[in-house]
Amino acid sequence: MTSKASVATAIAFALTTCSAIAQNDSLFADMTAKERYEGWKAAIDAAFFFKNNEYFSPHAEGYTLIGYQLRPTLSIVLGDEDQLSLTGGLQALVYGGLDKTHYVRAHFAALWQATPWLALQMGSLPGQASHPTHEAIQDPANQLTDKPELGLQLWLRTAAVNGAAWLNWRQFIFQRDTIPERFTAGLTLTLSPASETKVAFKMPFALIFNHIGGQISDYPQKMQSIANAAVAPTLALSGENWRFVKEIDFTLHALAFHAMTGTEVRPFADGGALCPEVALHARHLDANIQWYRARDFFAPHGNPLLSSLSNYDDTLYEKKRDVLILGASFIKKITHEDKRFGRFALDAKGYLDTRTSQFDYSYGVTLVLTPAITLW
Repeated sequence: MTSKASVATAIAFALTTCSAIAQNDSLFADMTAKERYEGWKAAIDAAFFFKNNEYFSPHAEGYTLIGYQLRPTLSIVLGDEDQLSLTGGLQALVYGGLDKTHYVRAHFAALWQATPWLALQMGSLPGQASHPTHEAIQDPANQLTDKPELGLQLWLRTAAVNGAAWLNWRQFIFQRDTIPERFTAGLTLTLSPASETKVAFKMPFALIFNHIGGQISDYPQKMQSIANAAVAPTLALSGENWRFVKEIDFTLHALAFHAMTGTEVRPFADGGALCPEVALHARHLDANIQWYRARDFFAPHGNPLLSSLSNYDDTLYEKKRDVLILGASFIKKITHEDKRFGRFALDAKGYLDTRTSQFDYSYGVTLVLTPAITLW
């Protein structure tokens, strides 16, 4: 592959990643969509955050997080046609008010660009921002609390289809351990047929498995295998000739839950949800409104406000959930010499339980910086 072709492939890779991530209010999307370099590159990814979840619902307890994530890395790109990039460094999560760092872990990843449309990454993974779906299945706040993902991930990037399949090993076990193994595996794809009109069709799809179990440990916890699925047909209206609005999206989220094993753990083994959404995208403003209606729905890493079960009260079970969701974000890119290396964001979200008239809300401030320099 020529140098120009490599750069073109890298830019396409980054842009399609951004396209997939744009469907989700990910806090750290910038960290997963950066142009690749030739030779050696040094980078410092930093995300400073303040997040206040004012939750009073019996489904979830509120909490406040302030701190930063830091990931200094050194990368090298090798090869001409089948490019291989190696990235090594550290990643840390620090909370204000703690006497010690929440975690400090090594970051080491290999990314093999096998073809212009297929890549394999092993070792440290980009995380939830690289495989987004509805917050009822993957709560964006997890990015402030979860350990970094580690495993393997396949990337698919074409003009009409882009997405990822991944395996994140959350907890390893040895023989006679008293804890179970835990892992998450999934597939997220977005179908985007070419359109020459101002109305485009998109179809994001996600299938995620969470497993708790293992054959070689001695643990008292019930084995569980849980599947969640989501499909979100979307009509996107281009605002090319509008004064402020860039795009308006009309989406219908259809979500599903199925307990493959461990059906006795919860009062239900199957469930689902429907959630129509209207989203507006302007120059510095993103806003949306959703009507979430669920019946026997649960996702291990979803927003607990949208679950039929509480994440802290084992006795609470609400078969039906009806929640009106309002969200808005102000986003300002940070650039230098026409190159983007950061983003400042203010976000707010409200959740109105229409059955109980309970109102919960969250708001936050995020500053993400992703500067990088080519060394040689």
